[in-house]
Amino acid sequence: MPIVFRPADSVPLIFPEDSQNSRFIYKSHIYKDTSLGLKLLDSDKHNIFLIMSERDKKYPKELRNHTKVLIFPFEDLAARDSYYPDSPHSLEWVISNIYEKLTEFLPPQLFCNESEMIESALKRVTSMNKVCEDIKDKPFSYFDKFYHVHGSHRGKKR
Repeated sequence: MPIVFRPADSVPLIFPEDSQNSRFIYKSHIYKDTSLGLKLLDSDKHNIFLIMSERDKKYPKELRNHTKVLIFPFEDLAARDSYYPDSPHSLEWVISNIYEKLTEFLPPQLFCNESEMIESALKRVTSMNKVCEDIKDKPFSYFDKFYHVHGSHRGKKR
């Protein structure tokens, strides 16, 4: 079963009951050590996929050209809202685009009903955005355990 990257500073988002035969999904900041990501991707022990976003700093060619790496340009992830008013993309477009790219990239057994998955993603992102709004004035050290976002998330006040 696939495992989505887990370096030392990552946060597990899902802990399946039977970890021997289950999928794991991890949230991480891989840009800190891309060589570690490449080593894990080429491991024979696990079927690992790396999904990343990229802003100004471009990832190395070895990572960009790897068959188990999917990189989203940040512009394709930023939905038009009060933080990104100039984005040409609605949240619905962003979610649908991500779903389409993921279904082309990841094993098909990871996907079920498309409309249910997209609806669930829309609800989750909308709820997460509300949490980000609610904690935007809290200190950077504040941490929301469900969404794994910190205070001043969008303001970047540290």
